[in-house]
Amino acid sequence: MQAARTLATASSHGADVVQLSSIHITFNTEEEWRIAKSLGWLSQIDLQYHWDNHGYDSFDDFLAQLKASKRKSIRHERKGVAKQGLTVRRLRGNEITPDIWDKFYGFYMDTTGAKPTFSGVAMS
Repeated sequence: MQAARTLATASSHGADVVQLSSIHITFNTEEEWRIAKSLGWLSQIDLQYHWDNHGYDSFDDFLAQLKASKRKSIRHERKGVAKQGLTVRRLRGNEITPDIWDKFYGFYMDTTGAKPTFSGVAMS
């Protein structure tokens, strides 16, 4: 793993020289993470959800391809949300306060169950 150590060290130096704010390594092995950590790099845990529209013209079209029990569960969840009277707003840049970020982080951790499935590495 000397090559990984050399690459991480050179990347750190290069980032300093050109004043990069961060470097990211994705899909690293556990051993590569240990090397990066030993050089002072930070871990960034990431989880992404991807959804593809397979030609659905409506939400009902999407639901129609699911099993009846899943359709029922989704409809039940949506009714529960609708009863809460929530409002969705899009915020940009400086409209997002530290308090909002804190709340967002709490929702994010609740959604992911705070159980990361893999590690990425980020240098701050």
